[in-house]
Formats: sequence, C-alpha cells, structure tokens
Amino acid sequence: MTASTTPADPVTTAKRDRDAQLPELTDQAHGANTDLGHALINNLALVDPADLTVAQFFVYALLGADHASSPYTQTGERVAHIAAAGVRLVVEDLRADVTKTRKDGTRGRLRYDYGDHRDPQAAIAWMWKFIDAAKTASELYGRALVVIAAEQHASRLVVAGSQRTPASRWPSHKDHAAKGWQARRPPRPHGADAARARGQARTRRLRAGAGRLALVRVRRR
Repeated sequence: MTASTTPADPVTTAKRDRDAQLPELTDQAHGANTDLGHALINNLALVDPADLTVAQFFVYALLGADHASSPYTQTGERVAHIAAAGVRLVVEDLRADVTKTRKDGTRGRLRYDYGDHRDPQAAIAWMWKFIDAAKTASELYGRALVVIAAEQHASRLVVAGSQRTPASRWPSHKDHAAKGWQARRPPRPHGADAARARGQARTRRLRAGAGRLALVRVRRR
C-alpha cells in the first residue's frame, strides 16, 4: 500500500498546531491575569490628580461621544441635551435679540431666539471648544462642571413649553454622584432666587384659592 503524496493543507496544519498549544496558553493566561491584577493594584490605584491625561479620560468618558446628528442612532445624545437644555440657554453669544419695534419706535416685549433645540450644533461646537481649551486637569474638571451645571440649573422659561425638558439625572452607585453634586452645586444668582420665590408664592396662592373654592362648593351642596 503506497502512502498518499497529497501535500497537507497549511491552514489545517496551522489550526491543528494552535489547538494543540491552546491548553498550555490557557494555563499561562491564568498566571498572566494574576500578575496584571497585582500590577494594577500596586501601580495604578493611586494617581496624580493633576495628571491631565487622567482628567481627560474621566471627563470625556462622562460627557460621551460626539453627537451623530442622525435619526438612526442615539450616539452623542447626552452631549446634545447638555448643549440644548443648558449651554444654549446661558451663553449670551448663542442667542439673538429678536425684539420687535413698535410703530411708535419703542421696543416691544423682550424676545430672544435661542436657535433650533432639535439640532443645537452651535451650542455643541461652543461646548467642545470651551472644554478642549482646558490646559490643566483642574481646569478640565471645572469646565466640565460648568456645562453640566448649565444643564442642571438653566431656567427653561425662556423657551417654548415644548422645549422645557427636565434636568438630567446622573445615576450612580449609592447615588454618590447626586450627593456630591448637591454638596458642590453653585450658588444661585440673586435674581434667580427671587424669581423662584415669586413662583413658589404664586403656586401657594393658586392652591389656597382652589382650596377655598372647593370648600364653598361643598357648603353650597
């Protein structure tokens, strides 16, 4: 009986050799992972807070990817929302005075155009330019907090009711993010405090009036 002279398939041979070495490589991987764990814990658990590269990792990961401007994906939705519901409303350069002039030459009721909230490209561009301009880690952290605070605290009363979206929530382990934010939240301007107080007083008056009206109706019955 003569031996076959058909040459072996090199791909098949390579796969056979790989499969034969796989158990040994798996055993080595266990030790490699253990060595990696020790190295990470001993060398990476403590970082320099002034390291800009570390700050860039956390800030840009937190804010997320660039906005895709596509109806078929949600990529960059966080960035778009921060820009539309925060940056767009607080940065003076992003609005236009469209107050009309009356026939007698006087200005009418103050009106501003804040651009298209559905595609806030100007606000997104401003935000990234502002953040990318940071030169140090502390400045980068601070600038990220600026845009986040804008979205959290900007008054939505300046835009139409359909654009008044609620502030974003930042879910986290044991709610540490929200607790930390409450401890670090910026002070409200005096005017904002006064407006908020007037709004709360008006709400109390409306509720009291509704209560009295309901009581009168009950008595009439």
